[in-house]
Amino acid sequence: MAFRNQRVEERIELGARRIKNILRKHGIATMRMLEQKIADAGPNPQRIDPHILTKSRVGLFEKGQLQTRKMGNTQWHCLTESDDAFVEARFAELQPLHARTERREFTDRMGDTAEIAVMKAMQLNGLHFVGHFGDLDKHDDSTRYVKYDPDSFSGKVIDGGKLDFILFNRDAGGLGIEIKNTREWIYPDKQIVTDLLKKCLQIDVVPVLVARRMHYTTFSVLNACGAIIHQFYNQLYPNAEAGLADDVRDKNRLGYFDVRVGNEPDARMLHFFGNSIQLVSKESREKFDSRKELIDQYVNGSMKYVEFERTLREGDEGSEEEGPDWDPDEDLK
Repeated sequence: MAFRNQRVEERIELGARRIKNILRKHGIATMRMLEQKIADAGPNPQRIDPHILTKSRVGLFEKGQLQTRKMGNTQWHCLTESDDAFVEARFAELQPLHARTERREFTDRMGDTAEIAVMKAMQLNGLHFVGHFGDLDKHDDSTRYVKYDPDSFSGKVIDGGKLDFILFNRDAGGLGIEIKNTREWIYPDKQIVTDLLKKCLQIDVVPVLVARRMHYTTFSVLNACGAIIHQFYNQLYPNAEAGLADDVRDKNRLGYFDVRVGNEPDARMLHFFGNSIQLVSKESREKFDSRKELIDQYVNGSMKYVEFERTLREGDEGSEEEGPDWDPDEDLK
């Protein structure tokens, strides 16, 4: 355990050094921008997971080396040592661009873009599912399409929610699909995971989470629950936002190098729906069925996340997982 704590402290220190280097060059940045340059990019040994990077940022702030300002719902960070004029000039350039990526009108269409890609991947693989867009052939993606989300399966109704799609599967029965096209990495104690498990439990379908980026603990926890996971790495922008995509990819601006334009599924997504799901569906159904009582205790609030994760880990025979090196109550607020 001492070694593990030392390892984490070393990663926190490395994260702090990388934050300082980036802010010296770029002046000011949001946490999502720092994560893109430190967690998503760079040589493997220097990549720092977002929850560790949060500790690095907080440590710099507590030492007085970092200053933070808030604009709307977004925090911006700069070094105390930085030239004020440089920081203000960079903020004036970056904040309006960032604000364009946060508009509800844009984020709704961006969410649709990933859902359309998933729908096309299932169609191209000849799969049967429910959930559809009603007007894809009526206009372009500069305005939202009409989406019909499924809220029931085999006569069972989801109480207070819907899924993005429900895929029919010979071995698993139904697969409940949720898609997240966000910059933030998904951690296993987040509401999106809890909501997915809760909805799928209500209608007895195996959970499927499709997202840009997930922490490895999300894979281990959801796999133990019988859920199926696909990480697609790119954030998908609507075709109508090609200009915005060029702007945010610029390494001297937001630096979102993984942004891709359009709603066509790539080869990895096509393979996931055409091959990967079929290979694991039977085992996933068996795991999900065996963990229903435990999942129900967690999603309905009678069991805290830490106990839920520990019980899942103890229930996996032969598992050598040490568990996450983060405290969800402290790191992920």
